[in-house]
Amino acid sequence: YGAFVTVPGRALLAEDEFFKGIVYRTELHSLIYKMTNDEYEQMIAKGVSESEALAAVQKKAVLLFEDPPLPMKQEALDAAREGTFTNKLEGAAGQVEKAFQVQLGGVPILRIAAPFIRTPTNVFARTFEYVPGLNLLTRKTRKAIASGGREFDLAVSKSALGSSIAYFAYDATYDGRVTGMGPAKFNERTQLEKTGWQPYSLVFRKNTFSQEQLNELKESYQISVSSDS
Repeated sequence: YGAFVTVPGRALLAEDEFFKGIVYRTELHSLIYKMTNDEYEQMIAKGVSESEALAAVQKKAVLLFEDPPLPMKQEALDAAREGTFTNKLEGAAGQVEKAFQVQLGGVPILRIAAPFIRTPTNVFARTFEYVPGLNLLTRKTRKAIASGGREFDLAVSKSALGSSIAYFAYDATYDGRVTGMGPAKFNERTQLEKTGWQPYSLVFRKNTFSQEQLNELKESYQISVSSDS
């Protein structure tokens, strides 16, 4: 019985570890590339030939992949936890999490809810990092701006990305290029769907794609073509 009821939890744990591994390796590749690229440029500046510099950094990259130093491992692991929204909560959120876990200690049946506190909270906090203005409320963004360098660039790029997506969503919705749920009444919704309209979809003009491109898109997506332009 115990093995049966823990199947969902163990499956969730396996999925979490799988994606952690992907993010860990990706971040490790990124860190090693940055380190070796900086060393390559330094060697070129000192007068080392391109072939010798390339061979040297490639050799070092292989060694780093086989046995990365502890600080690099830790940085990649932190990125893996952050990428899967399982990093430890800080500040007031961390205190609330600890208090909640203490309360759960006396109610065993509610312990199944414990793993689902940190992830939603991290998802909510991560959203703030991409909202200009509101991101300054997060300790992580303020720390990144104060530290400068790579962390500052990432914080600014997140704000720019969030602004771009928000503007696109607003402009596309206002212009009718993004559909929503549609009419709540079944008859009105059915009549609208007969014109080619689809809920939660992107709308393009006919001349945007050729017939050949439309045929290719239809192989992977649900596409409808209306009678108007």
